[in-house]
Amino acid sequence: MSGDPVVLLLPQDTTKEEIAALRQAMGFNDPQYIQYLRFLGKLTKGDLGHSFHYRQPALKLLLERMPATLQLTFAAMTFAILIAIPLGILSAVKYATGLDTFSLGLATIGQSIPLFWLGLMLMLVFSVFLRWFPTSGRGGWEHLILPAVTLGSYPMAAIVRLLRANMLTVLRMDYVTAARAKGVGEFWIVMKHAFKNAAIPVVTLIGLQVGVLFGGAVVTEVIFSWPGIGRLMVLAIYNRDFPLVQGGVILLAFVFVTVNLTVDLLYGYLDPRVRVGRSV
Repeated sequence: MSGDPVVLLLPQDTTKEEIAALRQAMGFNDPQYIQYLRFLGKLTKGDLGHSFHYRQPALKLLLERMPATLQLTFAAMTFAILIAIPLGILSAVKYATGLDTFSLGLATIGQSIPLFWLGLMLMLVFSVFLRWFPTSGRGGWEHLILPAVTLGSYPMAAIVRLLRANMLTVLRMDYVTAARAKGVGEFWIVMKHAFKNAAIPVVTLIGLQVGVLFGGAVVTEVIFSWPGIGRLMVLAIYNRDFPLVQGGVILLAFVFVTVNLTVDLLYGYLDPRVRVGRSV
């Protein structure tokens, strides 16, 4: 649907016979199911194919861009967690106060603003007007601030709202009331008794958001010219580089599944009731 990649691989003065010969040699004339089975056969051997545009193995190109995407994803999630966890806890503890209203307002804004608009506004204010940070590229820590804030704004808002709701529920539980009656300090009640139980759904959300961030960094990487997998896949789509697009999708899916498996394994630490054990 996006066009014939063979046309991009050959000069403009190529004859129709030469185009047909290359299409036949690359297997594009075969039925779709034959091409798919051929692709699956290579995939079982770890071969994601060769990039039409770069003339290199697709897996090699993706792994070269992986560190940049991992760096951006880790920075964005770190920003989201460092802002969201304290805000979510304080919003529940200071329920119906000005701080609670501020937290909910910030969360609503974070979930409402499109990433591309937020990225452009941050770039306009902090790069063009104030000249605090560079506009694009990957270099030192100063290059990472604006892309990380842009990408981490949505998960930050989602974590704040979920943690606040869970904390409000847990703080009304009977065992919390019993802990207060025994004279346990409010700090330990909030952090040891309430937060640990309220954090279980939050860990699930964080795991899902890491996978979403890893796959959804495309817009942010394009806006800030960040040399990661997302930007590489956008260029591959423009170039009709099918093997590179397919390889990128498979790699992102693998990371998403791996992160969610890790989150499931963390449940055993957070909630002993879900640990797998031998029945007596």
